[in-house]
Amino acid sequence: MKYEDNATKNWNNIKFGNYFYHLFPAAYKLGEENQFNGSKNYKAVKLEQIVPLPPREDSPEFPVAFNKTAVKYKAKNPQSQKRFISKVDYVTKQKANLDVGELGEREVFEYEKKRLAEFGNLQRQIQWQSKKSDAIGYDILSFEKDGTPRQIEVKSTTDKVSNKFSFIMTENERQHALSLSNYWIYRVFDVKKQPIIYKIKNPLKDNLAEIIPVKYQVNVKIKK
Repeated sequence: MKYEDNATKNWNNIKFGNYFYHLFPAAYKLGEENQFNGSKNYKAVKLEQIVPLPPREDSPEFPVAFNKTAVKYKAKNPQSQKRFISKVDYVTKQKANLDVGELGEREVFEYEKKRLAEFGNLQRQIQWQSKKSDAIGYDILSFEKDGTPRQIEVKSTTDKVSNKFSFIMTENERQHALSLSNYWIYRVFDVKKQPIIYKIKNPLKDNLAEIIPVKYQVNVKIKK
């Protein structure tokens, strides 16, 4: 074949082999019956196509989501805990948190659209609420398959998955968590690489989560 074509007859074997590699990306191997017979008549050699293996079932597309149930959080020794204060670059930290937060919210928004793919009317009503206003009190408005609204607060991190974690909530978010009947926390782990979502039905109710006040609003009035 190589010598029958004007374009390839002057190529060396390496160039001709590369040409076939790109022309026919499916790999081939000698049939087992030809491997040890010492045949030098390559025209008589039977070629057997290697069928590509299907994707491994343990190599999922990301994000991967799991339903999780919160249990009572118990601090190891709350009486002996000490809080260490160090210098923090709040501007840099805030920017990093915003970037990670938006990535996680986008993952959840797209995941919810896939979850409701068979319910087009509900899928079209999914809203990325935090894009509109932080005052709404949660990030994503989605739905159960029966049409019940599902309010989702997304908390994202670059950390790997863990069965114990913490995050920061505003007072507005906390109040909505306590008042809404179908409120969920979606914890997005490893958000920049292989996002994994833990979907947790409101862990703030029934005193399951430990809530620690770490910020205060201080109101001051000056004497005239």
